[in-house]
Amino acid sequence: MVLPADKDPALPLDPSEEALNEPVSHSNPWHRNDCTAPCQLEQAVDARQAMAKPEVAMRTLIAMLVAVILVGGTVRASALTAGELLAQCEQLEPWEVQGKDVLIRNINAGVCWGYLQAVFDLAYVAWHEADKPNEPPTRPIGACLPNGISRVQFAQMFLQKARDSPAQLHEGALFMIITLLRQNFPCPK
Repeated sequence: MVLPADKDPALPLDPSEEALNEPVSHSNPWHRNDCTAPCQLEQAVDARQAMAKPEVAMRTLIAMLVAVILVGGTVRASALTAGELLAQCEQLEPWEVQGKDVLIRNINAGVCWGYLQAVFDLAYVAWHEADKPNEPPTRPIGACLPNGISRVQFAQMFLQKARDSPAQLHEGALFMIITLLRQNFPCPK
């Protein structure tokens, strides 16, 4: 039998100041056990503000990429080739677009979509050096994609490039994609 909320002492009707200021316990050792709910909110806001700084965001992005490479390095001895990515991306066809995404039918299509999504997101990363605010932004991929390119268009660009370049399919997939982006979307000098 389920009791109404006003009859169950474990379900308070309104949060009180006492409840907000009680320490929150965590099993995660990285959390402070003496941190109250308002304290956790402050920590979350501080973390978001820190990530808004380009140098912090870039360091975080680099750390994440290094972690992915290290974890991925234990599974594969070499980088994903353009031919391997092409074979996985062909699993996306025929395209079933749902909003901004496509229907992922199997793990290979999912690997392709995730790989291309990561590079697509990285292609839009840009930051200004603090001591050079009037200079063009630094872009790690070296391409300047315009707004409005969809992930599906990006994936179709890769598929076309890979199919049109069979001699380059042994090269790294990332190398092929970055070259494709730099050729099609060069940054102004």
